[in-house]
Order: sequence, then C-alpha cells, then structure tokens
Amino acid sequence: MERRPGGLRSTRIAFPILGTDRRGYTRRNWVGINPFVSLSGIEATFSRGPHGRTDIALRLDRTRSLGWGAYFLSIAGLIAVVAPWPARLILVTIISLFLLGNWFMVPRLVRAEVQACLAVPSAPRTS
Repeated sequence: MERRPGGLRSTRIAFPILGTDRRGYTRRNWVGINPFVSLSGIEATFSRGPHGRTDIALRLDRTRSLGWGAYFLSIAGLIAVVAPWPARLILVTIISLFLLGNWFMVPRLVRAEVQACLAVPSAPRTS
C-alpha cells in the first residue's frame, strides 16, 4: 500500500494463477472467493463526513477483470468454432453469465470485506 494525502493506493495485489493458491480464497464472504484478486488496483480516499464520521470512497481498477474476460471469451470462441451449434450456445452462455456475475459481485464483496475490517466492536456496557 502506498500512503497518499487523504487516502491509500494499492501497489500490488496478489495474482494467484492456480486454484490451489490460498490467496485466491477467503472466509470473509459467503462466496469464499477473494474479490481483490480480480482487481488491478484499489484506491481509498478518506474525508470528514457529517457528525464527525469519516467517509471512505473506494475506486476499483478492473483492468485485470477485463483482461480475464477477453481471455475466456477468446478461448470460448476457439472452442465454438469446432463445437456443434447447441454446445456453442451453452458454452458462450455459461462464460457470459460467469463474467457478468463477476463484474457485478466483486464491488459488493469488496465493500463487504472493507466494512467487516473497519467494523468497531461495541464497547462493553457498564452498569
């Protein structure tokens, strides 16, 4: 992480290639997949909000997600050239649904993980 005035910026994000790499998984969300591995970068800016609260704005760089999407769609296209028509449709549909799910789920999972990490436990009550 690189500290900047008013925020933080990632300098490196893990890039697990094999499915056996533990950095690709997490127990902090219901999916079990580390959402940060599909991002090229993340930038957080902090500002003073109302009532003395700190507002955090996250900017996600999804270049890596687009690259993986293009890779999987090109592989699907190469397979679809030799596959029969119904198999082409099924293959392209499955890959497209996976990529759309990834595109919409990653920001929500990142937000949930950041909120979980920043959650302050409530102070014990004194009677």
